[in-house]
Amino acid sequence: MTAFVEEQWRRIESWFKQNEPAFLASLGEGASNAAINELESVIGLKLPEDYKVFLAIHDGEGSLSCDPGSIEAKQEDEVPLVCGIMPFHGDLLPTEEIVAYRNQLIVCVEDLEDDQALQQLAEQCPEVQPVFYDSNWIPIAADPGLYEVFIDLNPTTTGKPGQVFIDSKEPLCRELLAGSFSELLKKYADGLEQGLYQVVKEDDILSVVKKHK
Repeated sequence: MTAFVEEQWRRIESWFKQNEPAFLASLGEGASNAAINELESVIGLKLPEDYKVFLAIHDGEGSLSCDPGSIEAKQEDEVPLVCGIMPFHGDLLPTEEIVAYRNQLIVCVEDLEDDQALQQLAEQCPEVQPVFYDSNWIPIAADPGLYEVFIDLNPTTTGKPGQVFIDSKEPLCRELLAGSFSELLKKYADGLEQGLYQVVKEDDILSVVKKHK
């Protein structure tokens, strides 16, 4: 498992080195075993092994959306502004932010009731429980108010533990991205090498988007 995750990430890293190295500069250093164990202890969940391997490579990232002061800092250094290295326009969350973000979600959804919206989400993504948030979902990336990406440890009978899905807020929609975090990395590496993605610049911010067919 370790070798597979590392290989997929090397493929992704190689693509960005050739096409836009600025995305690599925002990635955090690897998390220590102690930090990963502490995360599991605090949230009371066992992280999938493939995700733990990745956290040991990069403990999240700190691009524009996670650091309001980064605009001024990066302009002074003349370093391009980037929006998350993964293709869902959200930063990969560091271990400490995973805890804070998860706690925030638990509080925010306590009083949410919208049967019509939940029915819509269930039809869009039957592999995921039809709720707004489940404490067995690990938030791994976010662009607050727009997108949230989760590792799901409590799937429906048609899904599988460790699957990765994304919630979009406006419009409200849910999509299964991959059956596991390592599968997500492989799909992304394949897509980059096959020319399915490109870097675009909008309002002086670089982001990775899927090419239109």
